[in-house]
Amino acid sequence: MPLRCHRKIANRSIKMKMAMLVLSLPAATLATNSTERKLMMGDLPLSDIPCSLDVTYRIEVTDTWCRETHPFDFTQGIDGEFPPSAGAHTSPTVVIAHNDQYNLFHDGDIASDSLCTVATTGSPAGLSGDLDADVNVYGYSVGVPIASCGSETAVAAAQDGTTASQYLEITLSEGNSYVSAVHMLAPSPDWFTAVREVNLCENGYWIQFGSGSEQPYDAGCDSGTDFIGEDIVTNPREGITEFEADDNVDVDGPFEQGNAVEPVAIFSATLLGVAEYE
Repeated sequence: MPLRCHRKIANRSIKMKMAMLVLSLPAATLATNSTERKLMMGDLPLSDIPCSLDVTYRIEVTDTWCRETHPFDFTQGIDGEFPPSAGAHTSPTVVIAHNDQYNLFHDGDIASDSLCTVATTGSPAGLSGDLDADVNVYGYSVGVPIASCGSETAVAAAQDGTTASQYLEITLSEGNSYVSAVHMLAPSPDWFTAVREVNLCENGYWIQFGSGSEQPYDAGCDSGTDFIGEDIVTNPREGITEFEADDNVDVDGPFEQGNAVEPVAIFSATLLGVAEYE
């Protein structure tokens, strides 16, 4: 399945001027607290491309939901191949370019219908519809499902030097300089991961964005407690929560190892260059 890109500007085609502007940055770059994020971004090197010019970033999404880091999960019957079976995998990642008024979600929010659909089924169709209609969204890209690095498929691929990752491209503008992204962790009741509201414009220039790890979330739409099981619709829905380790260090739960919840994905980006319109 090809990657799909959507932009809300009609009758324009895009060419990129490639620029060697790659920088690896610490995981803290993707802090979700807006105050922390602004301070961290202010300390980062800037490119020489002003934010008055539209640019394109390449977003790499790497799955880190692996047997080595999440051994409990892969004793739950999700370690088979994907495809054709329902071995551990991620749903198509949706990467969103937007302004400072758009919020994918905040901790404790009640999930929208479209976010519930992503979290419970992996389908991005409803979210795509919402994004098309949202005036605060500049554009978005939709990826493809990929086998988790803990599945038999990815383990075999890793032996050949292949990682469980994919690349998407997104165009940003001065007024739409924020990036968010989301995908389901499947199979699961309603568990997903996301990166939210990362501003790539600082002091009038595009920054050289690096990478950061993200945690799993419970969407509050399904009350299931196991990766594989019947759907138990949560009614009324509960607030979105980040997974946290329990106090029992001898018993692991989903995404947990030794009283710590391990990250399930790395989102990273490379500034490709200026987007030109014809």
